[in-house]
Amino acid sequence: MSNHGRGWEINKRRLFVGASIILAAVVVVAAFLIGGRGNVRTPPAAVSSASPESSGSPAPPRRSSVAPGRRFSLLSALSGQQRKREVAARIAKLRLMNYYPAADSWTKMWTNWNANVLRDDFSRIHALGANAVRIIVFPGTFGWPAISPLMNTRFADTLNIAADNGLGVQVTLFDWWQSYDEISLSRAWLKRFLSPYASDPEIQLVELKNEVDPTDSAEIAWVRALLPTLRSVMPRTPSTVSVSGTAGPAGFVQLRNDIAGSPFDVADMHFYGNEAAAYSWMLAAKHAAGSLPLFIGEFGARTMDANGAGAEAAALQQAHWFSVVFAAARAAGVSTPAPWTLYDFKPGTVPSAEKDPGAYGLYSDTGRWRPSVKVVKEAFTGGSSVKKMPMNWSRYLSGRENYLMARRGL
Repeated sequence: MSNHGRGWEINKRRLFVGASIILAAVVVVAAFLIGGRGNVRTPPAAVSSASPESSGSPAPPRRSSVAPGRRFSLLSALSGQQRKREVAARIAKLRLMNYYPAADSWTKMWTNWNANVLRDDFSRIHALGANAVRIIVFPGTFGWPAISPLMNTRFADTLNIAADNGLGVQVTLFDWWQSYDEISLSRAWLKRFLSPYASDPEIQLVELKNEVDPTDSAEIAWVRALLPTLRSVMPRTPSTVSVSGTAGPAGFVQLRNDIAGSPFDVADMHFYGNEAAAYSWMLAAKHAAGSLPLFIGEFGARTMDANGAGAEAAALQQAHWFSVVFAAARAAGVSTPAPWTLYDFKPGTVPSAEKDPGAYGLYSDTGRWRPSVKVVKEAFTGGSSVKKMPMNWSRYLSGRENYLMARRGL
C-alpha cells in the first residue's frame, strides 16, 4: 500500500475512534439526565370521573431525591401480630408537627401554594427534631369528584419537599367533608388520589378523617365503609381516624365499638385540656385504645394573656403547659404527642369556615420564637432536661404515683 493509502487508512481510523468517543459521551449524558429526572416524584395523570367506582390507572409517582439513609419503610406485614408490632414501633418513633403556613392556613395552603415557604418551614420543622409533618387534604379544594391535575402536582411536590428535608408525612384526608351519603364517589376519589402512593414509604400514616364525631350515625357509617377501601389502596401504610379533645377517650371507645371489624391501626385522640388533668387523661386514653397503639395527633395551648401579665408571660405559660403534658405522656407510657401547631396564623388570612384558629403556634405569625420551641425540641430529641419533671409536677399526681415515679428516677 502507498504512503497516501496508509495515511487515508489512519485518518479513517482516527475519525472512527473520535466519532465513537463522541457517541459514548452523548449516551452517558443522556443516561444521567434521564436518571436525574427519575429521582423526582411526578403526580399521577388526571383520571376521568365517568365511572364512580373506577380507580383508573394513574402512573405511579417517581421517587423523591432523598438520601438512602433518610428513607422510611413500608410495613412488611399485611395483618396479624407482626403488623401490630411494626405499627407500634413506628408510632413510638414518630415526632410529628402539625402544620399550615402562617399566611395561608387550611385550604389556602393549596390555593396559594408556595414551594419556597414550604422549604423554609419544613427545614424549621426538621430543626426542631421532628421526623414527620402532617399534611391535610380537602376534597372541595382538590376537586370533587374529579381531582385537579394542578392540585395533584402540588401534593406530589409537597411530599418531595418534605422528603428533601428529612420528613415523612401523615396525610389526613376528607377534611371539611360532610357528604356522607356519597360513599361510592368517596371510594373512587380515595382510590384516584392515593393509588399512585401505595408503595411510597415517606407516607408514614394515613388518617381517613380528622376528628370524627362518634355521635353522628351517618359519619360513622361512611367511616365504616371507607376504611376497607383505604386498607386495600395503602395496605403497607398504617391507617387511623381521630377524635377530638371534646370527644376524648370515651368518644374513642364509642367510635371503636361502632366501627368494630373495620381495618385501622392506630388510636388517634386529641388533647387541649387543662395540664392538671393530662396524666389521668393519658391513662384513660391508653385504656380506650385497647390493643391499638395510642397517638396524640394534636395537642396544644393558646397563648392567652388571661390575667393581664403580658404576651411574654402568656408565652411562658404555654411552654409550661407543653412541659407538663409531655411529662404526663412519658409518665403514662404514651408516645410523643404532636404539637398543634408550628405558627400562629396571620389575622385576616384564615378561611371563614375555620371560626376560631386561636394563637396556638410555637412561633408567632411573624416567625418570632416562643419558649415552647425549646420544650418541643427537647421532647423530640431527648435533650438534656427531657427526663426531668416540671418543678410543680408533683401537685398533679397522687402520693403513690409520686412515690412510683421517684423509684423510676423520673
